Amino acid sequence: MSVLQELVASTVKVEVQGVMLNVRGLCLEEVIELTKDYFDELAKVFSGEMSFLDAIQAAPDLAAVIISLALDEPNETETAKKLPVGVQLVVLEKIWDLSIPDQAALGKLMDRIMPETQKSQEAQE
Repeated sequence: MSVLQELVASTVKVEVQGVMLNVRGLCLEEVIELTKDYFDELAKVFSGEMSFLDAIQAAPDLAAVIISLALDEPNETETAKKLPVGVQLVVLEKIWDLSIPDQAALGKLMDRIMPETQKSQEAQE
């Protein structure tokens, strides 16, 4: 297995209520897809203006979409919405850590690219 394949295949087992879940981080393509519906919330999270928890509170469906993607069950968003809040928070924390391992570096990068992304988003609307 190549180094890239190992990184892609990297998952963490999370036990929640006696059930083992294989959780992975979100890839760039998935995050970009999420920005189509949740641009404002994600832009604020990535720029450090809003915490991830605040973004979830502002857009509760975002949590379910993220969970279903990170568990490789993209068609189970409606089921993910019904998970108990404690389960959602435990899983979301792992997903965030796996998706964004170096949050300081991400903040610097987002400071550079978010103005351009915002312009592109506005042009599409």
